[in-house]
Amino acid sequence: MSLSITGLTRGIGPILGSLLSLAFLTGCEQATKGLQYAKNRDGSVNKLLLIGYTGAEKDVVIPDSVTTIGEGAFGNHQLTSVSIPDSVTTIGEGAFGNNQLTSVTIPDSVTSIGDKAFYDNDLTSITLPESLVTIRGEVFYGNHLTNVVIPNSVTTIGNRAFYGNQLTSVTIPDSVTTIGDEAFENN
Repeated sequence: MSLSITGLTRGIGPILGSLLSLAFLTGCEQATKGLQYAKNRDGSVNKLLLIGYTGAEKDVVIPDSVTTIGEGAFGNHQLTSVSIPDSVTTIGEGAFGNNQLTSVTIPDSVTSIGDKAFYDNDLTSITLPESLVTIRGEVFYGNHLTNVVIPNSVTTIGNRAFYGNQLTSVTIPDSVTTIGDEAFENN
């Protein structure tokens, strides 16, 4: 019995087409393994609240189901990159502290970033969303930022928010009414 190329193509074609369609529908990025979620009162997993990471990957992809990245969730994991989806609205205190991140784009959906959220990384570049109102204390402390543009939505910059960077240029809009102690010191 012989198998012709035409017969093989007819058999594989629909399967391959279905797989490609599935890839387009679900996106090509896979969520990183080792993500830990909060539990609901009934014991079920709450995929909205990411509370920890036990994985070994240094490049992390956070799934679209997450709206809150909890306190210290990714702290001290030597991460080199992170993909934060548009579903995230809150980044908790120390969420990405003490890693090796060099750049981060915080999506427009984020309205709150906790103290020390990106503390002690290797950030040289950040993009802050127009939805952000407060930049809390020590959020970007101890990085390598050289340029920061504060969005027009921000009204408050916390204590030591950008302390210990390499800033040579900072743009602060008129919307900012409060700048905390040492917010831009040691640059």
